[in-house]
Amino acid sequence: MNRRVQVLGALALALAIAAWWGRPQPVDRRAELDWGLPALAEVTDITLTRTGQPEVRLVHGEAGWQVMPAGAPADEYAVADLQAALATPVGVDQAQPRATAALDDFGLGEHALHVRLGRRVDKPLAFRVGKLVDGRRTFVLPDEGDHLYRARVDLRRAFDRPAAEWRERRLFAHAYGEVAALQATRGEQLEWRARRVDAQTPWRFEVPADRVAGQQELDGVANSLATARAVAFEDDPAAPFSPRLRVQAETFDGAFFGLDLEAPAPDGSARVRRVAGGPIARLPRHLVLFLDVKPNDLRERRLIGCAPEKVEAVVIAGEV
Repeated sequence: MNRRVQVLGALALALAIAAWWGRPQPVDRRAELDWGLPALAEVTDITLTRTGQPEVRLVHGEAGWQVMPAGAPADEYAVADLQAALATPVGVDQAQPRATAALDDFGLGEHALHVRLGRRVDKPLAFRVGKLVDGRRTFVLPDEGDHLYRARVDLRRAFDRPAAEWRERRLFAHAYGEVAALQATRGEQLEWRARRVDAQTPWRFEVPADRVAGQQELDGVANSLATARAVAFEDDPAAPFSPRLRVQAETFDGAFFGLDLEAPAPDGSARVRRVAGGPIARLPRHLVLFLDVKPNDLRERRLIGCAPEKVEAVVIAGEV
């Protein structure tokens, strides 16, 4: 009897040991999740690549973020999105082995957006950006390592934009309320010039002096010029440029700015260059329509310059 008990006990112990060794071993989650993104303050440069799209390279220097190789300032809204996403180091909250993952299901296939971050201290960090989850988290796949992760931030808003939109497209750092005077020169001839005493007083034509200025029309010119945004740039300094119109503004502080415009293209857009110099830019049709105008386009068309709410009575006279 005792021997039978001993045999059964030994068998039970052997089965217990076999079961312990055969069970799935616990995963070291800390090791899997030991990956993250640095804060933007630690990043020196950013390179963005995607199949079929031009490469974008941003470099941070004394003048802030610039788009290379032109050295042009980066778009303020694009930089703001980067700063919001990478205000602090970004961690991850989920990992999956790369070998068993269907990468396309996560938006991480071979044609995914690829990001490379140069860092001040550590070596560069490179990864693919995948699908956005619940508007707050993004799948990422590091170039190095065996896992894909879910980063706790919207990386698509930070990095996913057309190449042309990384560059600052606003041509002047001015506002409508700063403009004191406007003028247009076509060829060698001054076509028109208008001025106002301050932002609340009406525009008055100086040339031609016999015209009554259309306030809304000149407001449109002032606002379009001060806030003009290009849709594209040409960085070739040797590119031919044949302007036929110059539109200039003077601010109340005595500063001058303006654009030289070529003839509009068939789609209504036009190649332009700042009077102060710089690359050739392309303005969209709706801005060209506001800037390429003649004196008759700017004259007052209202027959009675009175606001409706100020009318106290209407008198109709004459034969019925």
